[in-house]
Amino acid sequence: MRIPTFKHVDSAEQFYKWVKTRLIEKQKLGLPVVFPAINRYHVRLTESDTEDETDISNEYLGKRCLELSKEKEEVISKMKRLEQENKQLLMSTQNWMLKFQEADLNGQKDQRTNMSPLLIDKFLSD
Repeated sequence: MRIPTFKHVDSAEQFYKWVKTRLIEKQKLGLPVVFPAINRYHVRLTESDTEDETDISNEYLGKRCLELSKEKEEVISKMKRLEQENKQLLMSTQNWMLKFQEADLNGQKDQRTNMSPLLIDKFLSD
């Protein structure tokens, strides 16, 4: 007896017959069934098994939650440290800029005092 291919299945009834014949043939040959049994795993579980799995899941999720909260705290502390460093860097650059401007103004004043009056007029007119 030859089993029709899946291409020849046109209705739900034909699909049921096709799956049933495939399962029977696989069982006769002693091969594993390639189609999953619906809810087989869940049906075989007892209530104590599901409670054990729930406890294991809760324990895993609790550990994961603790890990993530520690990671979050580390990231927050690193972020605060970096913000403090950025503030210090900003203050440092502002301080440097003020000193540079003062030095530049002092340098221009020194140049003006050493210039002749004609050069000062020319310098101011530019």
